[in-house]
Amino acid sequence: MRKLGSVLSVVFLLLPVLLGAQVFDYPYIPAKYKTPEQQLEYLSLHFWDSAKDAGGRTLLAENGVLEQAVVDFVSVVGAVPERTQRKAVRRFARTLARGEGLFGEAMEYVEKYLYGIDSPLRDDRLYGRFVERVGGAAGRYLREEVRKNLPGGPATDFTFLARDGRGGSLREACAGAEYLLLFFYDEDCDHCRAAIGTLREDPFFAFCAAVGKMDVLGVDVTADPERWAASGAQLPDFCTDARVADPDFFPRGKYLFREMPGIYLLDQSGTVLLKEVRLQSVVEAVKSR
Repeated sequence: MRKLGSVLSVVFLLLPVLLGAQVFDYPYIPAKYKTPEQQLEYLSLHFWDSAKDAGGRTLLAENGVLEQAVVDFVSVVGAVPERTQRKAVRRFARTLARGEGLFGEAMEYVEKYLYGIDSPLRDDRLYGRFVERVGGAAGRYLREEVRKNLPGGPATDFTFLARDGRGGSLREACAGAEYLLLFFYDEDCDHCRAAIGTLREDPFFAFCAAVGKMDVLGVDVTADPERWAASGAQLPDFCTDARVADPDFFPRGKYLFREMPGIYLLDQSGTVLLKEVRLQSVVEAVKSR
């Protein structure tokens, strides 16, 4: 559950009634609900009431209406307790399933805003509540994907081999500095090379390593030991440059790489603080703690 004040500000920004625009029919909140908490809970549970009839569903099919409604809904649901979240998401799924293609399209927007790497509304756990409503093989795959290394839970351990020949495990690597930046890369990936350039050029990372604030473990995931050995060091000297040595890493899909590089921030206990983020998010998180 997000902080109420900031979410309320987002909600009010996301509920503009634009002159001449088609706008989803948001529910009226009865006067008996006095507090912001009560009002948000009511709104989350009755958000899709107008879509229960054909007219409301027809309006949602208008260009842009469904997307804006989904953005507003996930903002509201993110501010209510978990028990209410689950009930609200069930009602969302049940109601939109009545309209042809509406639920599937709405879930695309849910993924975009709650699971997009750069989305300001990103919330992996809340997204997980939505994918619980997706059936079949697609639903099983999504649930497995989302649950891997969730923020707040333990990072899956694996073994690696560093360029100096030293072997180690993720659990051991976490025991050094206050934080560990886990940086999965592919040397042929342009985005990875750009991020490695940032590690070299931004003095923040070298400083954190020098004072024991944050270590960096770079792990090549190309699964080609010979090429990795021949390519030479890819990361700055203050980083541990390694490759996966765990035979189960790839077959079991221990980590998720929707984009490369795959960047995680862990604490000393091996708890995931950030999952699949940009380097800038790591900088902001470490500076704020």
